[in-house]
Amino acid sequence: MDEDRGRAVKWVPRRLRVRAGPPTTASHGAVPRPCSFDASIHDELAMTDAARTTRLGATLTALGGAAWLGTGRRSATALIPSAIGAPLVVLGALERRPGSAWWARPASTSLAVFGFAGAAPGLAKLPALLRGEAIDRPAAVIARSAMAGLCAAWLVRRALSRA
Repeated sequence: MDEDRGRAVKWVPRRLRVRAGPPTTASHGAVPRPCSFDASIHDELAMTDAARTTRLGATLTALGGAAWLGTGRRSATALIPSAIGAPLVVLGALERRPGSAWWARPASTSLAVFGFAGAAPGLAKLPALLRGEAIDRPAAVIARSAMAGLCAAWLVRRALSRA
């Protein structure tokens, strides 16, 4: 008998029992269900990583918008940083939730690696642009270099926070 409610509680296998936090109850009865919150996994470090992911996504989205406006709204490829940044904002929000953090963290890391790999070739033309040489599509070089730098810095920080 459940002493608090005066109702019978079904037996729950050990592997389904709650390890941290109070058990949740179903809306139709008093059957204990496992709680998805595990304090050892979802800690303050995870919250700061999630905030960094959200900030990276917002920055890349703004970079894509600025690059698109900088090209006179002619080049749709200038919005590529926004195409990487918008999902990162969503994944950063999902990293805060204990139930989806286990897949959102690797997904955001994979997306950042993809963003860096796609933007890294733009770094090759950056020295020529900084020397003042004439190159074709300087706005693309600036946007790709900024995207590569932002993604690389985020990846290094993510790796260091897990070490």
